[in-house]
Amino acid sequence: MNKKYSISLHFDDCIISAEVGINKPDPKIYEMVLKRSNTQSKNSLFVDDLKENLKPAEQLGMKIILFENCDQLRKELDLMKIRF
Repeated sequence: MNKKYSISLHFDDCIISAEVGINKPDPKIYEMVLKRSNTQSKNSLFVDDLKENLKPAEQLGMKIILFENCDQLRKELDLMKIRF
């Protein structure tokens, strides 16, 4: 996906599971994100289109959103007062 869409260009850092050898929903990848970003879980938001990938993030204390479509995501981000 990153090679095709250059997703990582839109973020300060990008952890790609195939590169680090850890896949969601393994909690280690969420912990790696928090450590590399030097961020507390309570200040983090995790968005995914697979419900099973949300549970470990929520258990670590991250805010979560199940992605259904762009309009729904925008509405939920607005409700959370998150702006990009």
